[in-house]
Amino acid sequence: MEMETPYLENRALRIGIIVLLSCVIWQLDYSELTTNRTICLFHALTGKYCYGCGLLKGVAACMHFDFIKAWELNPLNMITIPLITYIVFKEIVLKDGILPIIKKYK
Repeated sequence: MEMETPYLENRALRIGIIVLLSCVIWQLDYSELTTNRTICLFHALTGKYCYGCGLLKGVAACMHFDFIKAWELNPLNMITIPLITYIVFKEIVLKDGILPIIKKYK
């Protein structure tokens, strides 16, 4: 018997989790650039922004097609958004075999 890496075998569950997370991110309020609420330990200790500050709000802004606001929140959003899109595309399309034209490599 062949051992496989841990992976959610239920396709509907994987897609449901991705849709649920997308809906939660969609509801984030990204319009306020300066908020006092943060969970970033680096920002709480130093008062300066780290490289990750603003990424989640930037993802929400990109989901609303507000790319200028995403850039203002964190310029790294222009790198992370295409990467997140690729990962979601790979998870749904390539692993589930929705597009049989694309050959899966093991």
